[in-house]
Amino acid sequence: MNNQEKVNMIITATVESTGKQVNFKVISDKHLVMLDPNDNHSEIAEIMIAENGTVSTKALNPSRWPEDAGKCMLECTRGCHGSITCVAGCAATCSTIIIG
Repeated sequence: MNNQEKVNMIITATVESTGKQVNFKVISDKHLVMLDPNDNHSEIAEIMIAENGTVSTKALNPSRWPEDAGKCMLECTRGCHGSITCVAGCAATCSTIIIG
């Protein structure tokens, strides 16, 4: 692969208790974009990990990311310490609040 080629990376997180899967585009090791599991294309939320390990979310489609999911993310990611796979797992778990 030459240096000019772009590689898209996807993380798939599966919630074991429900079997729900959510895909995330990996923008960087501190930035994920959650894809709508209904079409695996539409971007529904942006997730950023700060240098101190705290996580913030931004709705890209506000009707799909209610307050309760955001609160769930804050609680769940407290123990992630900046780990992108841990954060993706939390986002998948919390997304079950809004994704049927």
